[in-house]
Amino acid sequence: MSKSGYKYILRCAIEPGFHEKEKLADLSRFCREAQIDDVMFFINCEELNQGHLTLKETAPWMKLIRKAKTMLADLNVTTSINPWITLLHCDRGRTLRKEQEFRLMVDPYGHQTRATVCPLCPEWRAYIAEMYACYAGIQPWMLWVEDDFRLHNHQPLTWGGCFCDQHLKIFGQLAGRKVSREDLVEGVLKPGKPHPYRKMWLDLNGRTMTDLAGLIGQAVHRVSPATMVGLMSSNPAVHAAEGRDWPGIVRNLAGATTPVSRPHLPSYGESTPPQYLWSSPTSPAATQACLPPDTELYPELENAPYTRYSKSWAFTAHQLTMAVSLGAKGITLNIFDMMGNGPNLSLGWQRMLADRKPFLNKTVGLNLALEQQAGVRVLFSPQSSYHIHTNTGGQMEELYPEETSWASLLTCLNIACRLEQNYRITGRVVAVSGQYFRSIPRAAVTGLLKNNLVLLNAESAETLYRLGLGNLAGIRDLEWLPADENRHSYEQFRGQFLGLSDPRISTQRRGHDVLKIRYTPGIRTLSDVRTAAGAIAAPGVTIHRNTVIFPFKTNQLQLNPFRQAQIQMILRRMAPRGESVTFIPEQPYLAIYRYDRKNETILLVVNCSTDDVDDFRIYCPDLSVEGKIITAIDSRTGKERKIRVAKKDGLYYFNVPISSKEALVFRTHLGS
Repeated sequence: MSKSGYKYILRCAIEPGFHEKEKLADLSRFCREAQIDDVMFFINCEELNQGHLTLKETAPWMKLIRKAKTMLADLNVTTSINPWITLLHCDRGRTLRKEQEFRLMVDPYGHQTRATVCPLCPEWRAYIAEMYACYAGIQPWMLWVEDDFRLHNHQPLTWGGCFCDQHLKIFGQLAGRKVSREDLVEGVLKPGKPHPYRKMWLDLNGRTMTDLAGLIGQAVHRVSPATMVGLMSSNPAVHAAEGRDWPGIVRNLAGATTPVSRPHLPSYGESTPPQYLWSSPTSPAATQACLPPDTELYPELENAPYTRYSKSWAFTAHQLTMAVSLGAKGITLNIFDMMGNGPNLSLGWQRMLADRKPFLNKTVGLNLALEQQAGVRVLFSPQSSYHIHTNTGGQMEELYPEETSWASLLTCLNIACRLEQNYRITGRVVAVSGQYFRSIPRAAVTGLLKNNLVLLNAESAETLYRLGLGNLAGIRDLEWLPADENRHSYEQFRGQFLGLSDPRISTQRRGHDVLKIRYTPGIRTLSDVRTAAGAIAAPGVTIHRNTVIFPFKTNQLQLNPFRQAQIQMILRRMAPRGESVTFIPEQPYLAIYRYDRKNETILLVVNCSTDDVDDFRIYCPDLSVEGKIITAIDSRTGKERKIRVAKKDGLYYFNVPISSKEALVFRTHLGS
């Protein structure tokens, strides 16, 4: 089995002493039939979890994995290890062993766990280093750090931790005074301008987890220098509220090896392809944008609770196809349960996986990468939680940034985009949401709005105004019009869209609050927000120089063909010269991803509708492919075919079908 292509990494739970011979035989057969490249063996996982195992209790697991490694080597399949806990996901009634004097995690309100530990506990830190050195003893290809390597989401705690007495003592030393838990939480969450405690707290958390990653990485590499150590993780917006230093963690885990990440994919159970598309930029794409560019990605495909009642072959195949947009080197497959049943061949996953491998091998060979992606730049910052102004100061969730929503909307409207941390850009199309402007210098805000075409949503426009920079977008004053106060009912566009004169879309549904903005003279208005009686309640979409304001929250209520046509019209007319604007008109959920490389452009088009598509058109004016033959790779077969593209009215016509949940990859050349 070749190791040069796309890697299927199977997460596998086989319990020592529970029908081992049968389970290993099933594993061998599944690896052959599904074309598995690596098996990631769980230790102490999920339903079998017994808390923080001792070395003696871990020995049977290691013995089993050693035996399996020999068997898998004969199949040219590598072996990895996935210890299911570091800090521990949640108690679920587990407790510490008598000899384990670990300090336990405490939440913002003083509640303490029974088994989840404080990451600063010296006894536990010595323990976890010893355990990872033990795991490294069999020289695995990869050793993973589970996504319980975090401070949030440790039930039964409220939010997470750690606010234990030792943390308070250390924080008091940093603050130069004794600080109570109540004072610390109040300071961290203080409404309005962040209190100095916020930065001190996030810095402490960031250093704690980055140092811990270094401890684990060093423990592994002292025993097995070539073993890579991968980071499993969840939503970056949530990690922002604990001060996560993404590059620091993955590089400390990696040491001299390659940094590795397993981003969380949305949809543990089956959802619709449109819902999946909306969620994709929020977690996997945002995680990718947080990481160093040399990080290898192996996203998490999970179908909990692990049968085809949870997720179909077709939807799982769609997830594999969507992960191509990340430039993933492979996928981690959590398709079987974690209580010792091993691979269940009767579920038929092996046939689907084998069928999809040719396409994935073809696309991984393209070496797609975030830095190659073209399109609208959706700006975000992993450090936004340092700068957010909370409203009530009542809960930690107020620290979660909301800056990736434009990526969800644009992708669903078939407009190529990418997440971007670099705000020092010019001559681009830029989209900003949430309180992002608080995270960058005031001069940089001015430069962004002066030197780019900038799309703002309601919250980013309000933030601009609160910063005293409203004049940059012509904002004189503003107020919120809630959806449920009968102050507005619909938005009426001005002009012809999709064959209709002055079409309307609803604004009265919950979540569709409108930001009423009073502008300085010279604003160009593209739509009006009106009452049920037809009176104008507020300006709708407006243009001030090269800033476009959409006075709505960027949520799924904005998914509408008229909005799609409006934004695409703005991009077509206003994008800076030379900007690689790329979109597909009219179709719903026909996502397009564009990658520009030396002398070549690659277009990935994924049909995320449940309708088949017979043909489609693409707007990409800087390409010159009219009448030329280009290569198309089909996601169903991995086979290549040649197609000829025609051009009319500035659009390229692709007369090729794409079935629901399938994709085509087009390879062409830039320019003429």
